[in-house]
Amino acid sequence: MSFDEALSENRVPPRVGDLRLRSEPGRLIGETSRSQRPLPWLPLLLRGAAVGLGLMAVARLLSGGSWLPALFQTVLAGLGLLAASRLDARGARRRFVLHFATELLRLESLPPGGGVPQLDEIPFDAVRSVDIVEELGVGMAIRLYWRAGDEERTSLLLRGARPAEGESLHRVWRMLRNAFGLDGTSLPGDGGHVI
Repeated sequence: MSFDEALSENRVPPRVGDLRLRSEPGRLIGETSRSQRPLPWLPLLLRGAAVGLGLMAVARLLSGGSWLPALFQTVLAGLGLLAASRLDARGARRRFVLHFATELLRLESLPPGGGVPQLDEIPFDAVRSVDIVEELGVGMAIRLYWRAGDEERTSLLLRGARPAEGESLHRVWRMLRNAFGLDGTSLPGDGGHVI
């Protein structure tokens, strides 16, 4: 049975978690929409505050001030940068395309502010596992574990699935495992659990 025939019998859910899915002849496409963060300017503000705190810490040390407040400012600057990078990571867009004729998965990560996307092209045979995992405070996610040369890598395909989307999440998970030719056995590096 071809993938197109399998899709006609088992429809792709249009949306699961943060991912919109659609099928075209010989392809399955999943992509996140643009970030819907309520405060899209917050990472920029946090970075600006971190730079200001860092400069104040340097000025305090150069002027012979106490090192303890400078250390506190430096720690706050580091926390601000960490929070900004995490917010950016959540706002980044992702896209994948499964090409069934060539048995190739194309993964793209698009930075939140634009810029050059990160692109990986993965042969289906390089995929080691597809797992449903729980992300603390975010919901359920689907992670892909694959091999690039001698390096084991992981990529996020879907995140933010709510418990009410459990059936659709499992349908997407099964579809991906079947596409990559993975059976129900556990593979090395299997990093998650199935709900």
